[in-house]
Amino acid sequence: MGSMSIPETNGIFATHYLLKEKLSSGRVEEVWKAEDWTAEGAPVTLRLYAPHIRLDHHSLELLQGEQEERALLQHPHLLIPTHFGVHEGIPFDV
Repeated sequence: MGSMSIPETNGIFATHYLLKEKLSSGRVEEVWKAEDWTAEGAPVTLRLYAPHIRLDHHSLELLQGEQEERALLQHPHLLIPTHFGVHEGIPFDV
């Protein structure tokens, strides 16, 4: 198992997330059940944005701005991402 270009089951994403199961898939995002190897295999959920079509620089900036705004929301029924990053041109949050 090495790095990969297109996310797949049992593939490694962003050097330390083991993708276990694709939970959902839409036109511009996929949600994966994964294990975080930097946290002793702790279960996490990854949302990958546009994994099959790479976003341009402007689109990445807009998405990052949206992520920063979402991080400010507080509600007991909302899951707020703990990390946002871009790996091999694929933006993702954890």
